[in-house]
Amino acid sequence: MAATAERRSLFDFWAQRLPTTAIGRAGEQRAHLTELAIDGIKTATASLHTDYVSEDDPLPSPGFYQLLDSHERAVAILEVTSVRVCRFIDVDDQHAIAEGEGDADAASWRETHRLEWPTIHDSSKIVLERFRVIAVP
Repeated sequence: MAATAERRSLFDFWAQRLPTTAIGRAGEQRAHLTELAIDGIKTATASLHTDYVSEDDPLPSPGFYQLLDSHERAVAILEVTSVRVCRFIDVDDQHAIAEGEGDADAASWRETHRLEWPTIHDSSKIVLERFRVIAVP
């Protein structure tokens, strides 16, 4: 019991100091994707490069730690293991599968994400991020 309380205390300590991130749109999608990440099924995510530019946010880099947030609740601490920027058309099978959302290859991933990002073009820049969960409360 003491070990659990100590782990929670350490988690809370870091949760107050780390930048937050969320996966997917608020609501059911975010809850589902967050669960996949915590379960280790989802180990990658993708974002539009323009989102970073418009928010004037720096790209994450390997070794960067983030607090995974779901519905205003800290649920895990993530460590970014790799980041690369590529064109939408150049997303590969390995990334598509690592996203853990059921896409068997990059073609399927692109089809799914064209629905998510209706203004996307083959040449649009995408930020591909790999991560691992290092702590949960």
